[in-house]
Amino acid sequence: MEPNHKDWFIDKTAAFHAINGSKNYRHYWVGCNKKVMAEKIKSWRYDENERLLGSFAEAVNKKRKKQRDKIGEIIMKRILMAAVMLSGISMSAATYQAKIMINGAGDGVKMAKGTCSGVGSIQNATWLKENNEKIIIASFPAEQEWKKGEFSFIPEKDGKIYLQLLSWAADDKGKVMNGWVLIDDITVEGAALENGNFEGEDISVWKLKIKPDIRAEIVEGSGRDSSKAAKICYECTADYAKPILVKAGQEVKISYWYKIAP
Repeated sequence: MEPNHKDWFIDKTAAFHAINGSKNYRHYWVGCNKKVMAEKIKSWRYDENERLLGSFAEAVNKKRKKQRDKIGEIIMKRILMAAVMLSGISMSAATYQAKIMINGAGDGVKMAKGTCSGVGSIQNATWLKENNEKIIIASFPAEQEWKKGEFSFIPEKDGKIYLQLLSWAADDKGKVMNGWVLIDDITVEGAALENGNFEGEDISVWKLKIKPDIRAEIVEGSGRDSSKAAKICYECTADYAKPILVKAGQEVKISYWYKIAP
């Protein structure tokens, strides 16, 4: 008696054995068109391979993303170390620096260095091959009291730039550590920036980096003349979430207050 056609394809394992002549499953293909069965099994194998390949590709992409994130973190550490070395600051005692990084690499905006106040320093990322003129870092040595730093740069074309608050700290032996710095009252001339004093309930324009055991914060009561300030360290930065629009040849001046966090 010929089996019901629906039963032929219920058990894929049985069907596979049937098409390969396994005696335990011969009843599955008695009277069955073996060519039809073979095409069906081929389709099953294709679908299963697609599923397995999809899972494999997803795992590979996750691993690659983790590797890219790690590489990005290493590059950032090297950028900060090179910036300190270029600034010429002595490493004979514990050192804290409050920094602002301006990044125009995403939109291909090259920037020329402008002025820098006091004992601060400003430089392009000369240690990078392709984007050295598209990144500027301003560095000011931080102490226990509030101080003001000012710097400027000139974009070579219209475009978007991004602003990041970061710090760098090292002990008296030059070993990098997570030294916390406060930054407050950021002002920008020649471009627009929102909530540079971190006031109000909405601080969504600032993206705060979080690590498993530490995090950047907007801290109540830590500001200079206001109630809030950004608290950042070497690994936990604060990024301005919106692009800042700049014009070719129009100087952009940035000032900010900073100190070592208590």
